[in-house]
Amino acid sequence: MLKIEPNNWEPFCDEFENKVFSLTRFSHRRRQILTRITEGTVLNLGCGCTNHLNRALISQNNTVIATDFCKKMLRKAKEDYKHEKLKHAITDSRNLKFKDETFNSVISVNSLLPEKRSDVKKILKEVHRVLKPKGVFVAFLTAFDSVQKAVTNLGLQLQLDHEQKRVQDTTGWQCFHDHTTIGKEMRQAGFENYIYEKVFLDSEEEKNELRRLYNVNTEESLIYEYLLVAKK
Repeated sequence: MLKIEPNNWEPFCDEFENKVFSLTRFSHRRRQILTRITEGTVLNLGCGCTNHLNRALISQNNTVIATDFCKKMLRKAKEDYKHEKLKHAITDSRNLKFKDETFNSVISVNSLLPEKRSDVKKILKEVHRVLKPKGVFVAFLTAFDSVQKAVTNLGLQLQLDHEQKRVQDTTGWQCFHDHTTIGKEMRQAGFENYIYEKVFLDSEEEKNELRRLYNVNTEESLIYEYLLVAKK
């Protein structure tokens, strides 16, 4: 695995999809998002280098602002796909540079991964702030409990912080999620109307990608994430 400085994603920019498990490359995952959002103006938090989701959102006549904190990633995303209904913006998700009640929907796909647990709360509060009344927040959240099982069952060499539900990988410490953190942090952010479910990465495409990238056989331990849908 690459050895890089904490939270430095630049080494992944070249050949991003050959190095990183990108959930939005799978059409059935994009559909899960598109069928849950409120159409209109959409904020795509932590978009990375790819535009799979941005293209799909625009195909349904949404206006999209795609953000990331990594300048190189955002630059590559802008070079890859241009559209009059798509804008890219360098943004710290803990302090979004948008007015209150700007967006009909906010989307986060495996991007709610700050180093500190306290920053998860800050990001969720910002999401709540920028959503319009009755706006929808849709997120795929990396599951701490799933990683725990994978470390035990598959022998993955990852360092875990059980107290803060964090995982240390090539980009440094990242906060993951489980049913206790989701419930507590969503309520603290002001969300009262939300649901979430386990989503198993069990399609043949996904299992092949997990095997290629991480050399794991998911037949022995199914890997899952949480799909969260909240309304303001």
